[in-house]
Amino acid sequence: MAAAEPVVATSVGGVTDAVTHGVTGILVPVDSPAPLVDALRMLQADSLLRTRLGEAGREAVRIKFRQETVIENLSALYEMLADRRPAATLMRADG
Repeated sequence: MAAAEPVVATSVGGVTDAVTHGVTGILVPVDSPAPLVDALRMLQADSLLRTRLGEAGREAVRIKFRQETVIENLSALYEMLADRRPAATLMRADG
């Protein structure tokens, strides 16, 4: 995405956090090759679509994955996890 190339990816795991179907790339089901072939053929035939997806992908990377944004998001996550952690309990040696 950062290279402004169109992305075709399977719709699994964290991929859906990075790729927005039809905006920054094309998502296809993991268990069926036909949609993958269709997506690749569509990109091969449509240079405007390739350019649009590629540029949108580069912009998404620039915004979502810049260093400051990643640091802010990680800090917020760590703070949330720290707030949810149960208080430490002391174990008694005699018992």
